[in-house]
Amino acid sequence: MHSDFELEEDRRRVVEEKVATWAFSAHDFTDDELLYAALVMLQHALSMPELAQWNMTEGKRFLFVIRYRTNTSRR
Repeated sequence: MHSDFELEEDRRRVVEEKVATWAFSAHDFTDDELLYAALVMLQHALSMPELAQWNMTEGKRFLFVIRYRTNTSRR
C-alpha cells in the first residue's frame, strides 16, 4: 500500500469487524488502524449507487486518505 502504512492482516479483520458494528472506540486503535477504518468506511459509502459518480479505485481511495492524514499531521 504505502510505506507510511503498516497493518497486519489479523488487525485489518479486527478493524473491519468493529467498524461493521460501530462497536469501537477510536482511542483503542493505532493511527494505522484508524486510517484503515476510514478506508473501510469510505469504501462502504462510495459503494452506494447514489455516490457512484464519486467512486474511485482502491489505490485512489488509499491515496486520498493517506494524503489527508499527512496534511493534517503537519498542522
